[in-house]
Amino acid sequence: MLNWKLGFLVPEQLIAQPVEEAFRFSIAIVIAIILMIAIVVWLTVLPFVKRITRLQNAMKNIAEGDGDLTQRIAPLKNDEIGKLVDEFNSFIDSIQQLVRQTVIITKDVSTSSKTAENIASETANIVEAQKQKLTLLQLPQQS
Repeated sequence: MLNWKLGFLVPEQLIAQPVEEAFRFSIAIVIAIILMIAIVVWLTVLPFVKRITRLQNAMKNIAEGDGDLTQRIAPLKNDEIGKLVDEFNSFIDSIQQLVRQTVIITKDVSTSSKTAENIASETANIVEAQKQKLTLLQLPQQS
């Protein structure tokens, strides 16, 4: 048996050029697909980011002391962020109730303090009057 081999001389450019073109085309398609996915993800996430930013700003206003405890955030949707907004509003309701109760208790304590002050003043006056009476009663006996 004879081992014959047949060889052809083909220019390298004839083989490499279609491979390079296919590689460049594949890279362009991959980049286009990545860009489209990035745009779709960005457009999908953008509404969530806006809603979370709105909630963050409301919390920041209250935390800095400039917030109005009567303000509430309207939930736009009934999803997880909407539930978070509902819980935030509930939390603000609780704080508002605590502030109201604190104001009422402070007024009651102030009234009670004024009453106690008046009673103490009256007691001091009575004690002073009693001292004067005792002093007056004791003066004639010493003579």
